[in-house]
Amino acid sequence: MNKGQIVRMVTMIVIAVILVLSVWGYGSEIGKVINPIDYASDMNIDGADFTGVTNVLVVDTNVFVGFIMGMTYFIAIFIISLILLLPWGLVVAIKKSKIAPMELKVAIGTGIGATVLSLIMGLIGARFNGVLIVLVMALIVAIMFGLLCILPYWLAYRRCKKAEMDYES
Repeated sequence: MNKGQIVRMVTMIVIAVILVLSVWGYGSEIGKVINPIDYASDMNIDGADFTGVTNVLVVDTNVFVGFIMGMTYFIAIFIISLILLLPWGLVVAIKKSKIAPMELKVAIGTGIGATVLSLIMGLIGARFNGVLIVLVMALIVAIMFGLLCILPYWLAYRRCKKAEMDYES
């Protein structure tokens, strides 16, 4: 493998680590923000018990805050993935780049590893709260990594193989 191929693989792994750490960080924030309001234990107004009504409002507020924070984190992970992977994918897709079979295998392994680690680290960071939000963030990492890293690698590898076959003919 030449120097350019090694640099591409190392930068891909660094980007994967940044994405995993982003999901972990946002998962940690979700774990802290998922239930910002505590439930009422005793709410009496003029002798009437309003604990049930108050707790319904607390649940609604917590769900709304969780939804807004989840959407914010989805957009943030998407933008971070796009900013890091789009230029990298365009560099791989350059016609001059020669892709080794090992690079493709490392890209696929890194994509699978980044997805699994994103899910595990996100759940640990969130203290297993907000599982659906962490699952969607890991899914965003998987889709973006697949579309902007593995797919360009596979297309470039296929292009290189076709060029070799045309050269041999």
